[in-house]
Amino acid sequence: MVAEVGAGTIQLQCCERLSAGLRSLDAGEIDLVLLDLSLPDSQGVDTLSRLRARSPEMPVVVLTALDDAALAVAAIGQGSQDYLVKGQVDSTLLLRAIRYAFERKRAERDLHASDEKYRHLVESANSIIVRMDLTGRILFVNEFAHRFLGGDGASLLDRNVVGTLVPHEGTSCQQVHAMLEGIERNPERFASTETETLRRDGERVWIAWTNKPIRDAQGRVAEILCIGNDVTERKRAGYALEQTLGKLQSAMQEIIHAMARTVEMRDPYTAGHEQRVAKLATAIAKEMGLPPERIMGIQMGALIHDLGKISIPAEILSKPARLTEIEFSMIKTHCEAAYNILKAIDFPFPVAQIALQHHERMDGSGYPGGLAGDAIILEARILAVADVVEAMSSHRPYRPALGVDKALEEISRHRRILYEPDVVDACLRLFKEKGFTFG
Repeated sequence: MVAEVGAGTIQLQCCERLSAGLRSLDAGEIDLVLLDLSLPDSQGVDTLSRLRARSPEMPVVVLTALDDAALAVAAIGQGSQDYLVKGQVDSTLLLRAIRYAFERKRAERDLHASDEKYRHLVESANSIIVRMDLTGRILFVNEFAHRFLGGDGASLLDRNVVGTLVPHEGTSCQQVHAMLEGIERNPERFASTETETLRRDGERVWIAWTNKPIRDAQGRVAEILCIGNDVTERKRAGYALEQTLGKLQSAMQEIIHAMARTVEMRDPYTAGHEQRVAKLATAIAKEMGLPPERIMGIQMGALIHDLGKISIPAEILSKPARLTEIEFSMIKTHCEAAYNILKAIDFPFPVAQIALQHHERMDGSGYPGGLAGDAIILEARILAVADVVEAMSSHRPYRPALGVDKALEEISRHRRILYEPDVVDACLRLFKEKGFTFG
């Protein structure tokens, strides 16, 4: 029997019989057993078996006169840390074996303490903690997961995560399958996921997961550690917000359409002009590959680009003859009038600037600001082309419709001079290749 009494100091106690040694073990203060397999009351590997049964955690080094390879293998298999043959070892080798056994015991004790600390942290965590293999089989769930999901641990272990924690169908199921198949190749892609999760009572909740691959000794992913938190309320709030935003957007569009109808009531001869301009401007924006939110802004701006005409006398708007210079100067004020009406409204799009700039031209010859080139926002450059094409194609009080061909000829001839080239090209493709009509 060996006891460690200080740094580098050991104390030996000799027991000639196994029974005496077992009594010493029961008394405690033994850190290591040097065991002979040939004792008066016990022989062979059975000696080790009886000792291990009494004290499973005790480090054992076999020190015997029996030079038997098969016996050595059996002893190591029973948990002996070493097998030394008397007469073949000196004091240095023996001390080294003892020191190694002490170090191993300390390492195992530290590992056990660390494991207990980890287990305590896992069990006390207010998060769902799940460990699964790459087939989706659940290997571990913590106590919080049992309480949150319902049921006991045994009802979840060894079952597949699909059908147990996530539904068999839908995007959550697809996400889990994709993670199981792809986490080896691309762990970063699956580091964070959100899935719809099933509780035992049938309620479906949303869980935000942090997923960490666990690798084996060869570096291959063997398991996945998933830590989840309930985000159901956040998802519900997000859905409610989307619904509210959708309603607000619909209301805003209705207000825009109401404004457009107000202009038409003021100028009945151009009824439908703004809707047709909006249709063409939207189509041009799509043809140019603009993002959806920008396209929506162009559509709304187009619907009320002439809103400022409500400040112009009706007799001028509907005059069946050419306008005088003074009358045309009054007409030109509609851009700034619209801007002044719209600028105080916090639209998510540059609606007021679209109305202000839609008569500006690339060479600076437009109005009201004489802006040129990129100083004119793209939305207004798109609207300028759509506005001219629709106006020339339609009837006006002072002239009959000139037709689409004349309108396309106009924008082609003044491409880059008055009109943005990319916008002109997109408009021409719509009419000549894609069959666009005002309807």
